[in-house]
Amino acid sequence: MSLNNSIRLLVSMILNLLLSIIELVGGIFSFSLALISDAIHNLSDFFSILLSYIANIFGKRKQNKIKTFGYKRAEILAAFVNSVVLLLISLFIIVEAFIRILHPKDINVGVLFWTALVSFLINLFSTLLLHSGKKNNLNIKATYLHILSDVLASISVLVGSIIMYLTKIKFLDSLLTIVISIYIICETIPVLRKTIDIFMQSAPNLPYKQIEKDIASMNKVTGVHHLHAWMIDESKVILSVHVNMDDLKLSEVEKVLDNINRLLKNKYNICHVTIQPEYQHGKHNDLFVSNDSF
Repeated sequence: MSLNNSIRLLVSMILNLLLSIIELVGGIFSFSLALISDAIHNLSDFFSILLSYIANIFGKRKQNKIKTFGYKRAEILAAFVNSVVLLLISLFIIVEAFIRILHPKDINVGVLFWTALVSFLINLFSTLLLHSGKKNNLNIKATYLHILSDVLASISVLVGSIIMYLTKIKFLDSLLTIVISIYIICETIPVLRKTIDIFMQSAPNLPYKQIEKDIASMNKVTGVHHLHAWMIDESKVILSVHVNMDDLKLSEVEKVLDNINRLLKNKYNICHVTIQPEYQHGKHNDLFVSNDSF
């Protein structure tokens, strides 16, 4: 992470913390559950950015004899924790919103409007701040998209406050809370699913049949089987495969392995490849399942 990106994240964290305090105070004085829910969401954003920032720094630690793949999954763990917490908070707020619909309270629309306006301006500034850094950094991009959703939430609260002022509909605040929370849940579930896939070592989305065909078409290769692929983080893929070859000298086997390595790294962007050369063993096994696996 460059110094500029570090400053962007630091400023975003400070703004989110400040905004959470402003919205929480505004929500309490206006009796607006939508504003309080957005304050809690912004507070979770603060901890999310902080946790991601720490995890990013921690993830840069070099591999050692215990952590042979390094600490790359620190950021994945942070994303998992953030996603679970955000889901639980959103579900809790939805329950509170339904209770508020059954037992409505008078809302100070003036306080609600001006607090939502300040929230919108601060979030808009944060998105502009992070916009230029999101192109080449997934961590910045994720944070940018998260705060962009806050901008949309602030707009909905602003519009809702105007409608409530004109129509005096009390439960509109709670309805907006439910809509915002459902939107956050819908945005969070794919992130949570991705982190679980990585921890469960699910196979990444690769053209496996084409990979098999490319390897099998190489000179002196007679079969491909027992292929496994998984991800260390959202971008780094590890692959292992058994490859049947002609009855070759070890020096010739090494040349074939080098060719396969280059193919997988250059064409499919696989960062780490382990190949087990074989003569006849397992030649007729399935590409993904071996008779002697596990």
